Amino acid sequence: MASASTPQEGAKAARHFIHTYVDEDDDNEADSPLRRAYHDSIDRRNTSSPSGQLPCIPVPSTGSSTSSSSKRQSCTPVSTIGSETDSEDDDKIPKPLGEVGRPNRGGYTLRVVLKWKDERYHEIKSFINNLVDSKLDGTLPLGKQIKEKVDAVREAAAVKFPILDEYQDQWATNDFIKCRLKGRQVALRKAELERQVAEKKKKSKA
Repeated sequence: MASASTPQEGAKAARHFIHTYVDEDDDNEADSPLRRAYHDSIDRRNTSSPSGQLPCIPVPSTGSSTSSSSKRQSCTPVSTIGSETDSEDDDKIPKPLGEVGRPNRGGYTLRVVLKWKDERYHEIKSFINNLVDSKLDGTLPLGKQIKEKVDAVREAAAVKFPILDEYQDQWATNDFIKCRLKGRQVALRKAELERQVAEKKKKSKA
């Protein structure tokens, strides 16, 4: 009796079958029952298979036995279209359209879209703000920060508040970081302008 073939051997046999008996007969496509059966199976899959997987087609047994059992045909899927399981990130909360802090210009307000209780929102915001102030450059936007430092902020925030991991690509954390950096830049520019004005006044009095 022929030994059971492994999944790899079955797949190899399927590819050999398709190449030899289905794809090879290009000049006599209309006269090839195997080719018609193969393409009919694809048509049936397109119209009736909810799983997205191609139906099985008969594959001759690769066993060497001459007994009647060796003439039995195994059924091996030709291919699989797509994947049955989505990536883990696809199950997370997607980012809203537009940019944070621009509710009147096609964007949104972070506090509104998160729909957290005020206590939780302020606790997480305060924690991330402190991380940003201690680890990132307040004169630069998020896109120009050192990646490793930004990753460290994201990781520390997710460890402290696992709820942040429920958002695709950590967009909620990114928005907190963006808002803090923007606020820091505005504050620094304001401080610089005030310094320049004070310096001019001092010179004018001299």
